[in-house]
Amino acid sequence: MCIRDSSNRNLDPFPTEIFDVEVYQLKLNRTNITQLPDRIAGEHAAALRELHLIGNHLSDLPGFLAALGGLSELNMSTNSLSQVPPVLGALHNLKYLDLSRNQLGNCTLPCMSSLEELHMGSNQLSEMPGGLGQLRTLRVLDLNTNKIELMADETFCNLNLVHTIDMSNNELKDLPLSLGHKEELRTLVLNGNPLRTVRHQIISKGTGAVLEYLRGREPPKPTAGASNATASSASADEVAAMFAEMDLKIGELEDQVVAPGLSGPKVYALKKQLAMAKAAKKKNERELAQQK
Repeated sequence: MCIRDSSNRNLDPFPTEIFDVEVYQLKLNRTNITQLPDRIAGEHAAALRELHLIGNHLSDLPGFLAALGGLSELNMSTNSLSQVPPVLGALHNLKYLDLSRNQLGNCTLPCMSSLEELHMGSNQLSEMPGGLGQLRTLRVLDLNTNKIELMADETFCNLNLVHTIDMSNNELKDLPLSLGHKEELRTLVLNGNPLRTVRHQIISKGTGAVLEYLRGREPPKPTAGASNATASSASADEVAAMFAEMDLKIGELEDQVVAPGLSGPKVYALKKQLAMAKAAKKKNERELAQQK
């Protein structure tokens, strides 16, 4: 098997003799191609492991690429994709997929049972890709520089192997508490988001501090037979929302206390408000913990 690099050439007409031998790695970067020739799915298709198509004008992938059963790496960054090609679901050995810098709007991913690394940065996503939660083997998720506003808890329920998530430069205002319990997560990139509940001071301390903060935001789980009627009637969502609002108020006061140029009396008043807010949160936590 050999490596073929035909990058930075005008491949018109396409030199189909490339596929006359078994090719392990094929690079067709910046060749101005708008479609792939069917010869790529010929008699030596199963030998191809890496396919690089960076910087072309591809708007889709043909169904005959399902013949590339051994393909483990596909890089289609900087093309003209407006949807995720369905044929990707037929590439059962695909481990690395780069669809960054395309024109992808909100979309649904096909089931890619072996995928470990997914790059979809610099697209036009306003929500997490559908089907993301079924990628149980995923280890790296890169969705930077989109317009995503929400990371839903259910998205990450089955992503227990993920160790790197890049959500920088999106529109996130909050984070799912479930991220705090992702034991393999080592790198969480959040800069460039208008986060309201996780302050910059916490983010600047690194991923560990963010995960610890998320775990700390979870309200105590009430037990059966609670004596507090208000707490016992509140749903789990209402309790979580109550503590999130308290955390937001505490965070705002902590930021105000350290703001430059404040007079002594103003600092004293803010510290008093901060102490009262923290005491109110502690009181609610004790009441929930005392429920039987």
